Amino acid sequence: MPEMSETSSPADAPRTRRLGLSAKLLILKVSFVMMSKVLIFVPLVANFRNSWVSDKLRTAGVAAAVLAESDVISPSLQTRLLQATGSSAIALNDGPTRRLVAMSTMPPMVDEVVDMSTMDTSTAILQAFDTLVNGAGRTIRIIGKAEMGMSGTVEIVMPEAPLRNAMLGFAGRILELSLMISIITTSLVYVALRWLFVRPL
Repeated sequence: MPEMSETSSPADAPRTRRLGLSAKLLILKVSFVMMSKVLIFVPLVANFRNSWVSDKLRTAGVAAAVLAESDVISPSLQTRLLQATGSSAIALNDGPTRRLVAMSTMPPMVDEVVDMSTMDTSTAILQAFDTLVNGAGRTIRIIGKAEMGMSGTVEIVMPEAPLRNAMLGFAGRILELSLMISIITTSLVYVALRWLFVRPL
């Protein structure tokens, strides 16, 4: 007796659910929004890092300019200055002369040097990512222009962890805000597409 071949009818074939037009446009919209947020996010984090570092340098530079004429700086004043900048050493370079303004203990070995006078956009972005990835346990020396009309540069030596923590906090706030904006925008677009185009069809 010949064997009967079993053939599956089109009704028995598994049905694949296809995405509707509004769902496809929604996915496309979400992708574009997230891509645009990433493109904006990167320079924002780099700019935050530069601003954070510049604030520390400005505080140290002003204090160094004020104290430059003093022969002896009291330990208590040095301590307050170091606490205000979060650093372990502050130095003022004026041409061939290099003066140590404040120092808590012997600073550890410097792992990275950040020179704000040579900072450009690409360097800022690369250093921002380097701080986020490798900055947990490093010590950095930051170099910037002296303040209050003084020539030369000011230097501070500090741990990189506070900078990294501040950047992570800023990045988290930006991501939360971007996610909220994306959800609201895509939800409104989805409702509009359903109401204006899909529903009439």
